[in-house]
Amino acid sequence: MLSQEELPKEKSQNPEWIFGVTHVYGQSYSTHSYSTFHKCIITRKHIFIEKHFSIRIDDIKECDHALITRFRSIHTKLLMLDGTKIEIAVADPFYPNFKNRNNASEAWAFKEIINGLMAGQQPDYPKSPYDRAKHKAKFYPEDIDYDPNVSPLEYYDLYRKRWTTSEIIIKVIICVFTWLLGLMVILLIMNYLSN
Repeated sequence: MLSQEELPKEKSQNPEWIFGVTHVYGQSYSTHSYSTFHKCIITRKHIFIEKHFSIRIDDIKECDHALITRFRSIHTKLLMLDGTKIEIAVADPFYPNFKNRNNASEAWAFKEIINGLMAGQQPDYPKSPYDRAKHKAKFYPEDIDYDPNVSPLEYYDLYRKRWTTSEIIIKVIICVFTWLLGLMVILLIMNYLSN
């Protein structure tokens, strides 16, 4: 693994594939966040995770998946030649607020790209996560050329439907009414059972 200061000039060349990473687990470090995304750039020789580290493809012994059942997300497991284990969670770019629940297609692409590079092949996947995504929430426009360098959270904040003040007031009234109705039913049942 390379430190941020030791990153080779290869990173400044055009990246082959870009992913959004939310979780990285290793034996000596851990980072996870659903409110920020770290850009992950895969080139033919390295995996670069911005603000973290670089992994040489040649240093990877094995690449596979682990199903994380709590959030039903898939993490990619890397076993390094030196025995180090690393788990990386990539996120679906069109569902950045759902704790990776829809990340299967991105996790599969991530694994297949790494395994292809380890085998000396040129994987046939689009560079952009927005072009690789298999589905998107209905509020995203179809005719936009999504920039792979823009965080999925920026597009989500830009295009998601925001509630109006009247919608918020109506939802609060419905919640309060439902809570009061439930309380009344409980009190009626308790009164009935006490008689």
